[in-house]
Amino acid sequence: MLRNQLFAFVAAVRLLTRVPITTRIATTDDDIRRSVCYMPLVGLLIGIVAFFLLVPFGAFLPWTVSVFFLIAITMLLTGALHEDGLADTFDGIGGGHTRERALEIMRDSRIGTYGVLALVIVIGAKVATLASLDDFAIGFLIIAAHTASRASMVVAMWRTRPARDEGLGAMFGKGPGIATVLVALATSALPLLALWSVLGWQTAAAAGVGAVIGHVAIRAFYQRKLGGYTGDTLGAVQQITELAMYLAATPILVPLL
Repeated sequence: MLRNQLFAFVAAVRLLTRVPITTRIATTDDDIRRSVCYMPLVGLLIGIVAFFLLVPFGAFLPWTVSVFFLIAITMLLTGALHEDGLADTFDGIGGGHTRERALEIMRDSRIGTYGVLALVIVIGAKVATLASLDDFAIGFLIIAAHTASRASMVVAMWRTRPARDEGLGAMFGKGPGIATVLVALATSALPLLALWSVLGWQTAAAAGVGAVIGHVAIRAFYQRKLGGYTGDTLGAVQQITELAMYLAATPILVPLL
């Protein structure tokens, strides 16, 4: 049992990041399916890395530049996996194509106009929003957003079915069960509680509401066209949920910092 959980966690790290893991642990498709509940934990670890980098960056670089490099580091840690999914999702759906054509475009490794615009807007909004919060306490917001946005992916898999019969989305089968979803949500609640203790309940509540709004909005965007999720749309879910949390919490934080 413990061995299965260890392998599932390793599978989650390998799936969501580019962190090198020893090849002595050979993960299987079953490990990948079990890895879903550990996705928020991987997000938590990425957020913690960002938190600890924020201090040295902020000490030696202008604040906006520090935030930019911080976001770039998180992209390097994940291999821009979620950003790639965001771009592919908007390329496929943005042109008003049929479902089949949209799925075909999303498989294309080339990036189009809609994908570029989505990346520019989302990454630019992240930098602008976080840079407006001139305090290192926003590190707790970053941790909460990276964790909850991965839990948002788990909920998306739970509430919808795969759009394809093959690919990353189909690999998870019928999706996670309720126990897995509850573990994912509990993991995402921990940094929100830390955010509450450091910056107040208003900030934590605003971030939580932002996560829900971002999740619902991006799911509505792709669900109507595709009728389900793919690996790319899960990346879009993570990106939009993360950004929505920053946008929702900023009006509360600006007067406090």
